[in-house]
Amino acid sequence: MTSVGKLNLLSVPIGHLGDITIRAKEVLTSATLFAVEDSRVFKKLLMGLGISMEGKKIYSFHDHTPEKSISLFIDYLKRGEDLYLVSDAGSPVISDPAYPLIRRVLDSGFEIKTVPGVSSLITALELSGLPPFPMHFFGFFPRTKEKRKQVAKMLQEVSGTSIFFESPQRVRETMDELYDQLRVDGVKTKFVIARELTKKFESVYRFSGEEGEWNRVKDEIVYKGEFVVLIHRDNEGIGAVFEQNSGVVREELTQIALRILQEGGKPKLIAELLSSILRRDKKEIYDLMVSLSKKA
Repeated sequence: MTSVGKLNLLSVPIGHLGDITIRAKEVLTSATLFAVEDSRVFKKLLMGLGISMEGKKIYSFHDHTPEKSISLFIDYLKRGEDLYLVSDAGSPVISDPAYPLIRRVLDSGFEIKTVPGVSSLITALELSGLPPFPMHFFGFFPRTKEKRKQVAKMLQEVSGTSIFFESPQRVRETMDELYDQLRVDGVKTKFVIARELTKKFESVYRFSGEEGEWNRVKDEIVYKGEFVVLIHRDNEGIGAVFEQNSGVVREELTQIALRILQEGGKPKLIAELLSSILRRDKKEIYDLMVSLSKKA
């Protein structure tokens, strides 16, 4: 029986070459078939790691890659060759054009594997000092002012830490708009701008939504390089629940629910209440309430 190939999602450093994993370096050395965002950047990476390009087949894969190229990759998989998808930095899935190829590979019945590594998304979250959950990632901000207004309106309803990418050419204007729109509705807002993560000029700027805070920071920033913007809001107090130890919270809520059941409370009503508080599936909680009611 002829074996088939797999699509492998290979993460590479986001700036500091020393962040390459041992496994990723071994794969880059031994693998022969690559789909890369920019072949020049990929070849520079190999050179920096001291890896020879001899014997490697390197194809470009980006937002404008034609369908025939994707079909070519599928043909390679059918012939049993493993394909490695690599973006210029970080994971090929995070704000890079991997998704259409992933869907095509899965729909064609092939397997996907990953060689994980550093990500600017997680690195920024680690450095931000903001609550790590709930966390929402939205990719790049829209380019037009009107659509950015729509994003700001959406964020007024979102609790937790929201993460975006932005270009150095637009980040100041984007922040001007977001700061004005998100600090006027009475909800405490915290902002973090992370720049050039893992690189020589890595910088992290933290400020609140209070009057004048953005003006204090904006002129300190060098508007060059890669930017990650993080925004934390707690519209409904849900963050306070998640910031506690989840196991303790679950135990406390279970004991409270049990007492309510013992006093004649209805499982369905308790499930509705806890589902709203915890943002968990109502049926999942209802099944637990039914189980507890047998003990009550």
